[in-house]
Amino acid sequence: MFYRQKSYGRNAEVTEIYRHFSAGQDLHMPGPRRLGKSFLLDRLVDAGPEHGWRTIKIELAGVSDAASCYARLSEAIGASLPAMHKIKVWLAQHAHQVFSSSKPAGSSLPQHLLTHDSEGHLERLLVSLADEPQPLAILLDELPIFLSALHHKGPDGVAQAREFMNTLSRMRDKARHVRWLITGSIGIDPLARFGQYQGALAKYTLYRLAPLMAGQAKDLLQDSATDGQLIHRQRITDAEAQALIEQTGWLSAFYLLELAGCLRGAPCEDAAQAAQQVENAAAKLLGDANSNTFSTWEEHLRKHYPDPQRGQVFALLAELALRPGPHTLNTLLAGLADATVSEPSLRALLLRLDGEGFVSVDWDNADSPTLMFRNPLLRRWWARYQPTAA
Repeated sequence: MFYRQKSYGRNAEVTEIYRHFSAGQDLHMPGPRRLGKSFLLDRLVDAGPEHGWRTIKIELAGVSDAASCYARLSEAIGASLPAMHKIKVWLAQHAHQVFSSSKPAGSSLPQHLLTHDSEGHLERLLVSLADEPQPLAILLDELPIFLSALHHKGPDGVAQAREFMNTLSRMRDKARHVRWLITGSIGIDPLARFGQYQGALAKYTLYRLAPLMAGQAKDLLQDSATDGQLIHRQRITDAEAQALIEQTGWLSAFYLLELAGCLRGAPCEDAAQAAQQVENAAAKLLGDANSNTFSTWEEHLRKHYPDPQRGQVFALLAELALRPGPHTLNTLLAGLADATVSEPSLRALLLRLDGEGFVSVDWDNADSPTLMFRNPLLRRWWARYQPTAA
């Protein structure tokens, strides 16, 4: 309720997403880390009742097999149901286990009741929701990380990811009264192409979440100071807010507040003095004591890029970090001087890095697109610490 009156509360996005749901559309909302996806999902959960929806958010990072994923979904959905519906679903599940033709030959009734078909249970649970007066929206956070964990198991894991996405697609078709939103901080498109389940992904309408606008960023910064969220500041002037916005560049609420948290000195109205204070704050944020603020980006590459791509990506980002940019595709290829990196493979890497928030690519010039670090603060951190794939 607190954020309903705030310009930075993602209220327009909440309303728009529920309109998509009401129109029968499921959504795919990709976006880089720290963009505010999880904040928006939490807002969707909070605002669900006023839009006529029962909405649940389910985190899939850390799940590494399909059965556990189905079980987690069933548990979260079941927890949101009225008591009588839970009893009805429980009875239906056990009746299915007793009378199922797939009952193991020679198994006793008690043994059979102890088995649990997590996939079938989830499907029956979703279908049963047609009886509920309030529709359900399911928000799957970090689905691509779960799929990536399957891919890392090798060919069998890729097949499991394909089967999971196709199964989820079948369940969606059977339970059209349920709406889905999938999101994640790593790109799902490269996984879908490699795993050949693009058809299942195509059933989701693409929804792009944008960074904050300048006015929203200013309100966020000034409210955070007034509300006591910044230890060293109780007020941020207009001049300081503008300097913080310019220094951050990519207006993620997380990095705006991290930078503002490093601001020292008395509030000032002079633009030049404010710019210097914010530059001092940026130097502090990029210092050794705060290096973990950005090291998660390096960790992301180590976790989700296999060799030899990992080495190529680190080399690419090191080249981009040398200067603010923009760089062209041709100059980047020349700077890399790596015979294993062709122009097509570089384009493929840039598409993925663009989707994951490392770089911003202007694809308007198809022959030689220009690119640069999306987050200016991350570029400065990368230039200072020069992480490598080794």
